[in-house]
Amino acid sequence: MTVTTSPFGQSPYGPAAGVVPAVVRPVAPASPPAGHHEPFRAPDDADVPLWEPLYGATPGQALGRFFRKYRDFTGRASLSEYWWAVGLQNVVVYALLGATYLAVSLSGAGDSLAPAVLVVLGLLVVLGTIFPSYAVLARRLQDAGFNRNFILLTLVPLGGIVPFVMSLLPAKAAGARFDRPRL
Repeated sequence: MTVTTSPFGQSPYGPAAGVVPAVVRPVAPASPPAGHHEPFRAPDDADVPLWEPLYGATPGQALGRFFRKYRDFTGRASLSEYWWAVGLQNVVVYALLGATYLAVSLSGAGDSLAPAVLVVLGLLVVLGTIFPSYAVLARRLQDAGFNRNFILLTLVPLGGIVPFVMSLLPAKAAGARFDRPRL
């Protein structure tokens, strides 16, 4: 009987005569089987260094990073990290705007101090969050693989549309080039 081998050095019907097959051990699957979903677990903020993006951030984690990294224009910010911070900021600003409108309409012709206090409070919120907002937008653009200098388009009328659309895009592996690991 003649045993022929394939061009790849294997016999066509199993191991060649006299060769003992290796022990086959089961290997754990690389991913869960289809239809099996692990419950969502928000990452622990302590597990992820501050210089890395925190994917799947909770609102509290995102807001904490928003203010802790208020002057950091390097690195990246995940979608959740960016949108939770921006969304909560907008909720506060629009709540103050609505309260100011309500106070003005209820107070009449300037009989109350409440509208002025609310306007000053709103301005303080906007001025206190404008710098961190630009920083988190720059990090979000870098996570999507773009240069942070696109935030300068927000200074041009209707130019803010471009960074807005860019901030909606998912993270790209190319964004890792903007990481600056720190101890």
